Amino acid sequence: MSNLFLFIFIFAIIVTGIVKKVNCYESFIQGVKDGMKNVVNMFSFVLAFVIAINLLNSSHLLEYISSKLNFKYCDLLIQAIVRPFSSSSSLSIMLKNYEKYGVDSKISLLSTFIHTVSDSTFYMISFYFGCIGIKNTGKALVCGLVTNIIGIVLSFLVVMIFF
Repeated sequence: MSNLFLFIFIFAIIVTGIVKKVNCYESFIQGVKDGMKNVVNMFSFVLAFVIAINLLNSSHLLEYISSKLNFKYCDLLIQAIVRPFSSSSSLSIMLKNYEKYGVDSKISLLSTFIHTVSDSTFYMISFYFGCIGIKNTGKALVCGLVTNIIGIVLSFLVVMIFF
């Protein structure tokens, strides 16, 4: 069904281009050129972010913090710290919690809440704002981090009260 929809969509674009007397092929080529420029512009931001996350992971800073903090929810604290930087790292911590505590435990439930109510704020700001050239990101960063903190606190409250 989706293949049929895609064919109909492309066919409608071509018919609209013919009716409006637009050279569809040249418009397509121009769109590809513009898209390639965007990909090249985005690549540097993606590469810088991937390098920063790999440096954080290879420094074993998170493991060191985890070993120094001996309380029940240390894994969740590490996940809450990592989540604004990387969604995939937060996901791997969440899956580790599933294996360690079981999927029905409070810690795993909290881990799921932390992963879903917060967002990778630093990634979004550095990647998307950087691609379009916005330099002043202070207010967006503060709003994103405050939203993440509120989401994490509410997650703890909801899970502790209702589960």
